Amino acid sequence: MPATATAIVFLLLTIPLGFNNGTFAGDPVPIIFFLIAFVLFLMALLKPDLFDQKHETVSIPLLALTCAMLFPFFIPGWWASDKNLITLVRIISAGSTLGIVVLSFSKNLSTKIRWSIYAILVGTAVLLRLFTLQASPFPPIDVFIILKEAPFKLLSGINPYNTLYTAVFPKIVPDYFAYWPAAFLLQIPFVTLFGDPRVLHILADMIAALLLIAIGRSTKTAMLLSLIYLYRPLSLFIIEGSWLTPLNFCLVTASVYLLLRKRYVFAGITLGVGIGVQFFLATLILPFLKYSYRFKLFLAGALGTTALLILPFFLLSPQKFFSQTLWVYFQNPPHPSILPHTSLSLNTLFFTLTGHDLPAILTVLIALAIIILLLTKQVKTLSGKVAGVALVNFAVYLFGRQAFVNYYYFIASLLLLSLTLRMGETGQENI
Repeated sequence: MPATATAIVFLLLTIPLGFNNGTFAGDPVPIIFFLIAFVLFLMALLKPDLFDQKHETVSIPLLALTCAMLFPFFIPGWWASDKNLITLVRIISAGSTLGIVVLSFSKNLSTKIRWSIYAILVGTAVLLRLFTLQASPFPPIDVFIILKEAPFKLLSGINPYNTLYTAVFPKIVPDYFAYWPAAFLLQIPFVTLFGDPRVLHILADMIAALLLIAIGRSTKTAMLLSLIYLYRPLSLFIIEGSWLTPLNFCLVTASVYLLLRKRYVFAGITLGVGIGVQFFLATLILPFLKYSYRFKLFLAGALGTTALLILPFFLLSPQKFFSQTLWVYFQNPPHPSILPHTSLSLNTLFFTLTGHDLPAILTVLIALAIIILLLTKQVKTLSGKVAGVALVNFAVYLFGRQAFVNYYYFIASLLLLSLTLRMGETGQENI
């Protein structure tokens, strides 16, 4: 997928989210932008010759500059109790723009200076995330509550899928844990030591950024993509809300890195842990079909790990596990925690105009059609396959009934991974 088109789709997915809290509040513009991004995405993946591919690297510094300039305007604070600290975060965020500009457009920097600036910016990114936790120590959102409390439930001998959590939203009984077991198993040491599940997400952000450098073969372009990941709009908001997206992306990126290193079993195990966090990551199995002669090892590692993670909790209470982690997304009427008409999707827009939902089968048919198109197209590069999986998930979110800020943030993250892989595949020069 051409770099310029990827960068444009990335921005179309990212910028509209910055003008609200990631949900539909009556403004159709973000949804329309997402539809434009989807059409462009589909065209770029299926008909890449329509786009200029001669000056691909030019788009990366421009994307880095755009993200760096927007970053201070889309910082956290939605649930902040310390507004002074948020002001400090804004000041530091604005100052970090200078370092990214220097790395983007300075051609004569020595390797030592370039890596020193990068290290300072990574350290600053960590500091900004820690300040975010301090400024917003207890965001009133269900994902933060359940990720914080579920590990303690388990350590107390209580099944996290069969218990009550602290109430957050009015008229909603907090009797659900909608994620798969790795979501709370991985959190045990972090909530035990720090009392905050977001510490793991910060660590995941840093690991993912460094893995992007490694996957991109330590080039200047890979360095910029790594910084785009850390300094893009809403990255601190995602941490503040405790969404699982940073952890998901870290595990996917680690799996890709291990695959490139020909560690097929370990790549599968890593993705298996990711699937054990949220089941939709199983779609990431598709890109690895390129490695058919090792696919059985990879598949065994992924599915075996997933089975080991979920079977104990499934066998403990099959009905509870199924209803909370799978059926909750499909039941009609929806579970009270599922808010389809505040979702940033075409279904919400259609409902607003007509009072009716789009047929659920439409989402399935569109996703299947895209999969068939991609198989017919026979996308051969790993970067193209990762982009293809992102497009399939994008279709499910855009036409389905559940799509909020973290959903599109994850799609944009996959685009950065695809872009990093493409830069490596085209053999960009080392810095």
